[in-house]
Amino acid sequence: MKLLKTALIASALTMGAIGTASAAGLSSVPGVNGNVNVVVNNGVATVYGHVDSSFERNLTGKYVGSQAGVDRVINLITFQ
Repeated sequence: MKLLKTALIASALTMGAIGTASAAGLSSVPGVNGNVNVVVNNGVATVYGHVDSSFERNLTGKYVGSQAGVDRVINLITFQ
């Protein structure tokens, strides 16, 4: 299941046009627990959902931004 989540995120991020990915728990990013969605449109990745901390929010944004085909990240993730 972890590999499938990673593959969904990678596929959406490298589509180049419009793509979506959903990953409950984002287990491919160490230290992140939550429910995060990624929408990519022409190199702009919008990340939204909920995680447990600001550290996880920032870590997820950096991870998404490091993927091929992503030029910019709009991080709308919330945390408590």
